[in-house]
Amino acid sequence: MRKSLYFLGRFNTVCGVSTYTEQLAEGFLSNGWTVEAFASDHSKIYKLPSRAPIKNVPCFSLWSEDGSLCLVTEEIKRRPPGALHIQHEHGIFRNIDALIKLQEDVRRFAPSVKIIATLHTLTDSLSTKMAEFLSNLDGIIIHTERGKAALSRMLSFRDPIPIRMIPHGMLKPVIKLEKQFARHLLGLPENENHIVALSLGFIHSSKQHMVMLQVLGELIKTGKISASQITLLIAGLPQPANSGGMALVNRLESYAKEIGISKSLSIHPIFVSDKSLNTFYSAADFCLHCRKGGGYSSSGSIRMDLSHKMPVLTSRSGITSDLPNDVVCFYDSDMDMMPHLEMIINDAQKRYELSQNARDYANQHTWDNTAKKHISFYETIDLTSRGS
Repeated sequence: MRKSLYFLGRFNTVCGVSTYTEQLAEGFLSNGWTVEAFASDHSKIYKLPSRAPIKNVPCFSLWSEDGSLCLVTEEIKRRPPGALHIQHEHGIFRNIDALIKLQEDVRRFAPSVKIIATLHTLTDSLSTKMAEFLSNLDGIIIHTERGKAALSRMLSFRDPIPIRMIPHGMLKPVIKLEKQFARHLLGLPENENHIVALSLGFIHSSKQHMVMLQVLGELIKTGKISASQITLLIAGLPQPANSGGMALVNRLESYAKEIGISKSLSIHPIFVSDKSLNTFYSAADFCLHCRKGGGYSSSGSIRMDLSHKMPVLTSRSGITSDLPNDVVCFYDSDMDMMPHLEMIINDAQKRYELSQNARDYANQHTWDNTAKKHISFYETIDLTSRGS
């Protein structure tokens, strides 16, 4: 297989799949591959690696039912890569017919090109068209063993397709800023004994920020921690990005005021750029997650936390099922969050151990290593299959 790769997906400044593809592309480049990426007309073209040019595809619309991928086909006919890799997420590719047509065209005009997809989301059922699309791929990548087993069951009535579990990659651990300086920049208490719990990412009802605030308020009310001891720092772009997102921010602030812990809440309703990430992580003592469900996906945001050597307290759910117990601290329910939150606030040694384990885990799952696993999978795909 030629060491050339086309990525197809969404590339903009607020999409986790985009960040994933950017970082994976860097891993491929470090392993001697050439990489190009195709973005949609609804995407803001931004910083995929400078060595991996983005081809804007103006007829590829994420949201329209008649979105076409004919320009991708034309580029593949003109310069066929070794593989076409589709970064698939249900909210990105709503028009499965366009992907099926792309498959058919690539098989007809460039049969040597392998077509692979990474499934960033997987639910408990597949539509008939989605099953057809997946069954005609050369290979499928999914982030968790649980997801691989579920997908294998869903496709068991069709011809077997190679499915490989490759965990979500991670950045190498970075050097943090001095904590007091980072807190000064963010307007947070600079006392070294003050604890900052960070919830980073979209501000959305699915993140259960209200539950976090309620549990924190109960800990303060019962005297298990003091209001002056802790700040819950919530940072991210409100979703939806209209007045609906800010309405949630206002409700959180109003509730904190109602229960008398306004000084224990700090909300930064902004898009946190790559350059700003380290400031927030440097200011915090641990990260807090409260997600339910998640299907068979994997949490990119928790892996971002771990790559910054952050202790993580998280709910046990579908998106955290693949994380080791010694790398993150789990709780099982909203009620169970309370003793675990009290513990991680008061136990500096536990936070230190989690931080060290996060560092080791991040070093094992770098994007370079993730890219090598992708390349190994490409190489094992039967070169005589599907029209080659």
